[in-house]
Amino acid sequence: MKVETIVIMVLVGFSFGSQALIGYNYGAKNKQRLKKIIQFDLLVNVVFAFVIALGLMVVAPGLCGLFMKNQSVVQAASYMLRWFLITTPFIGAAMVFTTMFQSVNKPLDAFIMSVSRQGVIFAAVIIILAAVMGYQGVIISQPIADIITAIIGLGLYYRQFGPNGKAFENW
Repeated sequence: MKVETIVIMVLVGFSFGSQALIGYNYGAKNKQRLKKIIQFDLLVNVVFAFVIALGLMVVAPGLCGLFMKNQSVVQAASYMLRWFLITTPFIGAAMVFTTMFQSVNKPLDAFIMSVSRQGVIFAAVIIILAAVMGYQGVIISQPIADIITAIIGLGLYYRQFGPNGKAFENW
């Protein structure tokens, strides 16, 4: 979890770093530039997460071996780490959507994103998958919740900023 947390913190930095640009361009009613900034932010977060995740997945056993010496524990930890890392691009996208909604004064959408990944969605997914798949369900619950949260964020984004989006109605 600590390895994944380091990756997540870098994604948080990228996401929060763009908030001022997003907020400024939204307030300035510069629709085209706003969309470009959001697209660039998504690209940076998703690509960075993908590249770092691939690298860490390759070295997962060695990395886990730094903290544990029991080979069966290292194998189990590597397996879990790989599952957690595989969806980091989705986490990156979800973070961009969350901070973007905060920046453009869409508190309900930001709240939905904030309580989804490690809250409501995760709780529902872990309960269902643990009941259906047991231990394996518990392991894959967070990655599944990450994917669902990113999809929710994409839907909220298109509702606000898509061709018929609400975000620019009051301009």
